[in-house]
Amino acid sequence: MTGVRRRLLGQGLVEFALLLPLLMLILVGTIEFGRVMFIYVNIANAAREGARYGMVNPKDQNGIINNVTETLQMVTSNDITMNITYDKGPDTTTVPASAVAAGDRVIITIEYTVQPITPLMQPFMPGGMLLRTENRRTIQTSRADAASTLAAPAPPPIPPTHTATPAPSNVTRTSTPRPSATVPNTMTSTNTPGPTSTLSPSPTSVPATATATPLPGIDIDAIWAEDTVVTGHAAAGYGVTLRVVQTGFQRSVAVGADGRFSFSGLPEMVAGYTVVVQGYGQQAFEIVRERPTPTPSLTPTPGNPYVFVNLSAPCLEPGVQTVTVSGRQWPVGGNPVETVRFLWNGQPFSPEKTVSHNGTASFDVQVQVNLTVAGPNRIGAEGYYHWNKGGSQRLVQPLVEAVIPVCNATPTPTATPTSLPDLVISNLVVTDDPLPGTYERIRLVASVHNAGVADVTSLFWVDLFADADLGVPLAQQASVDYVAVGALGAGSTISFTMYVPTGFEAVGAHTLVAMVDTWNQVFERDEDNNLSTVQAITLSVANSTPTPTPIVTPGPTGDLGGITSIGALPQGFVMLYLYDDEDRLVASGRSDGDGLYEMADIPVGDYVIMGQLRLGNVVYLAVQPVIVTDSGYTVANLYLSEL
Repeated sequence: MTGVRRRLLGQGLVEFALLLPLLMLILVGTIEFGRVMFIYVNIANAAREGARYGMVNPKDQNGIINNVTETLQMVTSNDITMNITYDKGPDTTTVPASAVAAGDRVIITIEYTVQPITPLMQPFMPGGMLLRTENRRTIQTSRADAASTLAAPAPPPIPPTHTATPAPSNVTRTSTPRPSATVPNTMTSTNTPGPTSTLSPSPTSVPATATATPLPGIDIDAIWAEDTVVTGHAAAGYGVTLRVVQTGFQRSVAVGADGRFSFSGLPEMVAGYTVVVQGYGQQAFEIVRERPTPTPSLTPTPGNPYVFVNLSAPCLEPGVQTVTVSGRQWPVGGNPVETVRFLWNGQPFSPEKTVSHNGTASFDVQVQVNLTVAGPNRIGAEGYYHWNKGGSQRLVQPLVEAVIPVCNATPTPTATPTSLPDLVISNLVVTDDPLPGTYERIRLVASVHNAGVADVTSLFWVDLFADADLGVPLAQQASVDYVAVGALGAGSTISFTMYVPTGFEAVGAHTLVAMVDTWNQVFERDEDNNLSTVQAITLSVANSTPTPTPIVTPGPTGDLGGITSIGALPQGFVMLYLYDDEDRLVASGRSDGDGLYEMADIPVGDYVIMGQLRLGNVVYLAVQPVIVTDSGYTVANLYLSEL
């Protein structure tokens, strides 16, 4: 028996010796794989943190780099290859950092080669393993809140109540890449917010050699409280749309041949309001400034910087006048003003009127102004310091103004403009024959005609209302269907189908009416002819009431929200539908004018969210799976594609 035990023991030792290398390989492989996964997750988190910072500070590349490096663990910044690029969405070429705007994307790409730490794994990873991660975020602001110090020295401090001109940034941080030929193993991940929809074609990469002549960006002149005119620069011949974020007010105009646009006759601006101007894939915004308290007298008051006009009489006659504007007690120490820019009624002269200050406390310059009886006839001046000799400047002396008195005269009446579009509903007809019963969809055909002599070059909406109260503005009532129209030439007509999706609940008489340009986005020759003829119908068939949606058992809930976009720009008024895993409609709604949406108190679980928009006769769609949790706000951005 003793001999048998010894033989069995010897056999066990031999078997263990044979299995030991395999066990060690598995153990070491598990350790190496865990290390690789830890590093991969870490650089993916670093790319995400950099992109999250870049979506609100797109031009602060130093800040992006710092957010990336601060998140790194077990990896040093010198060992990674990081690229910061920008584009305008899928299938677009890259844009320079200095030209990025809200709606563009910031893209953070990080590569790192993991080397094995155990000799046992080196034969299996001779060149290491290349890890690559990429994170893309839609830029939420067009300002460079903290411009990159890689491009220029830090600017001098400025008063906090005024917006500084952003510093140019054109720098991409790139570490020296490792040779990829020796790296046989590659792990790649792309973390891109947006839908995973089979309805959209796969993006095609653009060759690095592809070039295109970029259109000029949009620049808005300074806007002051109580202003009723907004001006600026954009691409000549294109249409641009103005929107006041806080009120939803919108209006569209065409940019002149000189590259200038002007929105006139606007509601008085309020300090703190945000004004957005967008078009042809570009967007810019300006915060309405509080207007300084006007000087009560033309008599100069020692102390702060001031301007005044030398008058030979108590008032000047209306019309074009040449006056001498004088400034006194202008800053000469610290950050001295080098250039003085003049403004008429809060807007810069066109062409711009400036004078070199040259570090003196006084200046006198002649300007030509058009005086009106209605006023306000304000001449003002701002002072700038050129901290970057390449052309960048900072506002140092805020605006100061003086009022020029005008002699009384009978004002010339303003002629009603005629070179404008005029949108009307030329047709609205129910096409169902016979009429359906209650709770059944009703179909109509609507036609919109531009009876004006100018093209509509911007987006507007057509809304359908059922049993509307015509004594209340329709813009304050909920429509049952709507269609967006991108443009409409003078004398042109477009027709499309509209629906009452769920029909009416009761038999008897009902009314249908459509309205074009419900949100007053188009400046028209006649703003009072946008309503269609009221269509009266009578339903005689009563259908049974539809089965109500099952009551959901109370449980944990979460909030869902995001942005709806077409291409690189947010798209408002997109219809949204949320379905559970049994294809039941759980919630619905639509995004607001800025493309933002939110669904509150959604039961925790797996869903599919769908966004839909009809632009004329073209349908745009996005479908995306989403998981709602109770651990925080779930973000699901929808990027719509043409169906």
